[in-house]
Amino acid sequence: MLYPNPVSGPGPVHLTLPITSVSNVEITIYTMSFRRVDQLDFKDVTPGEVLSLPLTDHWGIPLADGLYYVVVSAGNKHWILKLLVLR
Repeated sequence: MLYPNPVSGPGPVHLTLPITSVSNVEITIYTMSFRRVDQLDFKDVTPGEVLSLPLTDHWGIPLADGLYYVVVSAGNKHWILKLLVLR
C-alpha cells in the first residue's frame, strides 16, 4: 500500500508491503517514459514495517508533477505501483 497517493507537497510517501518474513527491499522509481529517477535499498525490512520514500530524485531535486512507476522487489516477490505527484 502506497500512501498518500496522489500526494501533494514535499512528501514523503509511505509504503507498507504484504511480506511475511524479513526481507531486503529494492525500490526503483521511474517516470512515465521509463527514465529511472531513483533507486532505494532497505535492508532487513520486517512484516508491517512502514518505509518512507522521499519525493526527490537521485540528486535530491524534488520530483516534478506527474505520474511515476514505483517498482518494488522483496525477495522473490515484485510489485509495480503508480504514484501521482501534484504540487
